[in-house]
Amino acid sequence: MTNDFRAVCAAELLKLRSLPAVSITLGVTLFCTTGLSVLLATNDETPLQTIQYAQVGFILLGVLTVGSEYAGSQIHTTLLSMPNRLALLTGKAVAYGVTALAAAILTVTVVFVAVQLSSDQPVGDLAALLGAVAYLVLIGLFAAAIVTLTRNLLAAVVAMATLVLIVSPLLRNITTAASYLPDSAGMRLYQGADDGLTVLQGSAVLVGWLAVAHLVSAATFLKRDA
Repeated sequence: MTNDFRAVCAAELLKLRSLPAVSITLGVTLFCTTGLSVLLATNDETPLQTIQYAQVGFILLGVLTVGSEYAGSQIHTTLLSMPNRLALLTGKAVAYGVTALAAAILTVTVVFVAVQLSSDQPVGDLAALLGAVAYLVLIGLFAAAIVTLTRNLLAAVVAMATLVLIVSPLLRNITTAASYLPDSAGMRLYQGADDGLTVLQGSAVLVGWLAVAHLVSAATFLKRDA
C-alpha cells in the first residue's frame, strides 16, 4: 500500500491512458469536431458551435476516469492498494485533468488550423479559444463527479448526455433560468455574454456546480463501502 500522492496520480494516469476506450473516444471527438467545424465555417456559421458536440467526448472521458472501475470489481482492488479515498479521488481528478487539458488544447488547435486553411470564417478570438478549452475540461470534470455518485458508467453517460443534448437546449428556448444549468452557464466561456449571464457570471455558476457536485460525491464515496 502507498500513500504517496505522486504515485497515486501516476498510477491513475497510467490506468486511464491504458484504456482503449479513452483513445477511441478522443480520436473520434477530434475527427468529428474538426470536420463539423470546417463544414460550419464553409456555410458561414460559427465553428466553435461544435464545442456543444465535442463536449460529449470529454464527458465520456470524465466518466471513464472513474466509472471504468465500477464496470467490474476493480474498485475493490484499487481501494485495497490505496485506502486513502480522498487521495484516490484527487488522483483521479488530476489524471483526468492532465489528459483532458492536452486533448482539449489539441482539439481546439486543430479546429482553428483546419478552419483557417479551409475558409475565411473567423474561429474566434484568443479568449473564446481558451474558454473552449476550459469548458471542455470542466464539463468532463463535472461528469466525473456524477459517475462517482451513481457508481454506474452507463447511468452517468445517459444523465449527462440528456442534460447537454436535450434538456438544456430545450429549456434555453423556454426560460432564461436555463442559463444557470452547468453546461449553459459554461457556454459563456467560449460564446460570450448573453441576455442571462456574463462570461464571469457563467464561469462562477459552472465552478459552483463543480464544487457542489464534487463535495457531495466525495462525501458519499468516503462513507459507503465502495
